[in-house]
Amino acid sequence: KPFEGDLLIKKINIHIQNSAERLQLNSQKDQAENVAMEALKGISELGQVMLFIEQSYSITSLDSLSTRFFSLTNMLNLKTSLMFTLHNKVEFYSAKGLVKPLEKELFLSAKHTKRFFDFGCRTIINYPHVSVLIKNMPLENAEDYGRYKDLFPAVLGALDAKIMALIEQKFIIEQARRMTESFQSIKETLVNLAGSLNSNTENNLLHLTNM
Repeated sequence: KPFEGDLLIKKINIHIQNSAERLQLNSQKDQAENVAMEALKGISELGQVMLFIEQSYSITSLDSLSTRFFSLTNMLNLKTSLMFTLHNKVEFYSAKGLVKPLEKELFLSAKHTKRFFDFGCRTIINYPHVSVLIKNMPLENAEDYGRYKDLFPAVLGALDAKIMALIEQKFIIEQARRMTESFQSIKETLVNLAGSLNSNTENNLLHLTNM
């Protein structure tokens, strides 16, 4: 067909520009969808964390506390173990039910190092009364890795506060028990003393009568 070279080149350039803009828009759309999915995932995980913190208020034992924690980490597809520290006594818990000796050594050696202790895909997070070992941190996914690093301080902060409350509750109960035992002992002593006084009074009356 007859054509004008300048007009054809302009039309070709317009098509090239439109194609490039479509590719850019598709790329931006994919990025926006990924950001939206990450945001939804983050909101869902944050909701689970808030639910865990709320439910921890009514928990009264370390067994129940660890079970609820492992429910949260299982939802996040994370393999974890816990170490609780109470009055220089440590207790270990695992989602699988058994904490390996090597994991216990890792907990104890990293306890007084720093808040986050990373080695490979494993991370230990330390708080005064609780430490968690995460065995499969997603190194290949920077978004998930960073999000977990942001979530777990809130979780462990709540765990640590709950353990302190359990320690104080146990101390108060023990103190009340000791006071009850002391009152019981004082009561028995007073009863015995009253019995001795009555006996002495009767004896004195008898002596006076005889005199």
